[in-house]
Amino acid sequence: MIAKSCSIAAAAMSAAILSVSCSSSRDSAAPTDERGNTSALVQVSQVSTDPNLPAGEAWVIADPRDAKKVMAIWLGTRDTSRLGLEGAGYCGVARSFDGGKTWAETTKPFAPSDPPICGDPVGAVGPDGTVYLGAVQLGATTWMAGLASKDFGETWEPRTEIFGAEQMALAALANPGHRTPAIAAGRGFMAVDPLTGEVSVHSQEDGGVEGRWLTVSSDRGATWSVPRPIDPDIQSSTAGAHSAAGGTIAVVYFVDPTSVQYLASPTPAVVCEERCAVFATTTDQGLTWSRHVIPIDVAGGGPVTFPNHLVAADPSRLGRFAVLFTTNSGSTLEFWVTPDNGENWTQTKVLTAATGESFTKPWIAYSRGGTLGAVWRVQHADGLLTPSAMVSKNGGTAFSETVALTKTPTSPGPGLPGDDCACNLYLDATTLSATWSDASSGQRQIFYGRLDYSRLK
Repeated sequence: MIAKSCSIAAAAMSAAILSVSCSSSRDSAAPTDERGNTSALVQVSQVSTDPNLPAGEAWVIADPRDAKKVMAIWLGTRDTSRLGLEGAGYCGVARSFDGGKTWAETTKPFAPSDPPICGDPVGAVGPDGTVYLGAVQLGATTWMAGLASKDFGETWEPRTEIFGAEQMALAALANPGHRTPAIAAGRGFMAVDPLTGEVSVHSQEDGGVEGRWLTVSSDRGATWSVPRPIDPDIQSSTAGAHSAAGGTIAVVYFVDPTSVQYLASPTPAVVCEERCAVFATTTDQGLTWSRHVIPIDVAGGGPVTFPNHLVAADPSRLGRFAVLFTTNSGSTLEFWVTPDNGENWTQTKVLTAATGESFTKPWIAYSRGGTLGAVWRVQHADGLLTPSAMVSKNGGTAFSETVALTKTPTSPGPGLPGDDCACNLYLDATTLSATWSDASSGQRQIFYGRLDYSRLK
């Protein structure tokens, strides 16, 4: 592993990045064997069961006041009960009240009988236990709708518009000079600040240009702020999932100085001589941003594919953030940590895949107490996958051994759509929760894994 300590010199205006300096030291530790056996610390159960609906893109949350209450949200990619819409999607929800040992599906809050087709669901939970859902609504003027539940999915508040015709009309007025119109919403990401309870969502504005917009709710999802662009010059290749703590929202994206958008900007928000990774934070719901370059080499390739650059905000130590990159065509995972909102960075861990294997579908998150968790899937030479996890009990400096979450590799199934992200993990004081899809039985379904990390070294 290579440990790097880096500092970034910026202009008085935080948008302009001037220079990066780094020092390195080499650690001779060998990479972890990712094919390790699942231990007694792991509990696995099946969540979805409908044989007619291949499932994927699952999110998992737990009630922060009662860790035995767990919820999973996922996308069903095909609904054979609706003639003419066999290729359409629906969004499923299941709950467990015994820590994930048993599951029961609930009434679908985005019902399959609704005229819009549900897709790309996201989910999160607030510090008071309020559950938040969001989903793309294909065929509706509300491109991404939101729902909230104050009783853990028993009932749901009225649907609200996160992104849509009304929100983006307001965005056009509030952001004059933004060079592309906001016409649609793609895959979104959601985060809840565990200290303030604010809910934030960012999503792309259209499928051709990866300009992404941020909107925030301060009233439990009842209303949403005017969307603001994460990257005003639309220089970014893509933006990974964001995170929030203590009133600060953070996200990572990439800037390509050879792109048409960059060259067209008279005053680009970030100045890079070659392609660079940008760590951006906002404390005013996206109205203004502070931007810093992470000193990772992405000029000649590297982590640009969705969603392989992820941020976690530490609520136990404000200003500390961890970023996970998938690099070298998926053969390495790099962990970087900043203690001071992006001013300085240290590369704290590198995982290297075994020969013929690679990493896919990663995620990271902090617990309220400052434990950093990571999940990913090891893709083996035969195409099978092993969901895996590890934690850092000191905020991202030193990590536990890797734990395989399944005893045998899982099958990704045929080339069906609807399984493009991990999509998250959830950490309480002692356990890590993750979900994944598995088609080993012949039909792709959602599975849940619960790791007792309190006994990991």
